[in-house]
Amino acid sequence: MRNLRTWRRGSATATPTAGDDVRRKRRLRIPTSGAALTVSIVALVVAMGGSAYAGITLGKNSVGTKQLQKGSVTNGKLAKGAVGLGKLKTGLVVPNALNAVTANSATNATNATNATNAVNATNAVNATKATTATSATTATTATNGFATFGSFNGPVGTIPVSSGFVFAGPTTTLTTTAGQTIMASSEAPLGTTATTASIDVSICKSPATGTPALTLLDTLTPAGFSISIATTTRIPFAAASAGAPGAGTWKIGECVDNTSATQALDNNDYVSGYAFVTTGTPVPGSSAVKPGATPGHGS
Repeated sequence: MRNLRTWRRGSATATPTAGDDVRRKRRLRIPTSGAALTVSIVALVVAMGGSAYAGITLGKNSVGTKQLQKGSVTNGKLAKGAVGLGKLKTGLVVPNALNAVTANSATNATNATNATNAVNATNAVNATKATTATSATTATTATNGFATFGSFNGPVGTIPVSSGFVFAGPTTTLTTTAGQTIMASSEAPLGTTATTASIDVSICKSPATGTPALTLLDTLTPAGFSISIATTTRIPFAAASAGAPGAGTWKIGECVDNTSATQALDNNDYVSGYAFVTTGTPVPGSSAVKPGATPGHGS
């Protein structure tokens, strides 16, 4: 037939069948072009690479505490200012800090605010305990520091003959606990209008309420007062003293005992002084008596 191809197999002529035609269609056709083959390989690699990249990409919030190894976040990995005070654990001890706010303990801090303990701090505000602090404000306990402070200033009236110790003008009022000490210093210009008068000068205390018994602030040995002479030339007489009066509220000021039986101190000026409460314990001075001094007295 005209439309059929023929070929020889041995000596016979054969005509292709329908089954032969189907088998030809099922044969794998491999690109014979080099360019086409290259494009196919590149496309395959890109497809596989994209799948691998997608497999290692971390989703949002996918890394938590469990995924971090111990010690994996170092100081160098923290941005400046990344950790604020609100992130610090309550009760944290902050050594050598510039500022320690609401910390349980602040050691050698420049400022320690609202700390339970502030040791060697330049400033300790509202601390439960402030040890050897330069400033301790409203602290429950300020070891070796000032607790309260007072001052006094005003005119000295006439001090009569044989007066015993009396305050030379105004005083200040301070409150102490059983373990606290009062320290005070002052000066008062005193004199007479006629002749000389022998006087004793010191710092005294008196209960702020109740019976106003006046006693020396310094009760250590030797007794803390000095003996001098007031003349018609008015001169300042200084006094300084420290004592632990016990728990109570006290009037503190410079005091004078006019031991003269004939001449009042009637040419006086203003007294000026200060006093403060501290937790330090007063230490007795030397008990040696200077030549010419009365035993048991300062000179």
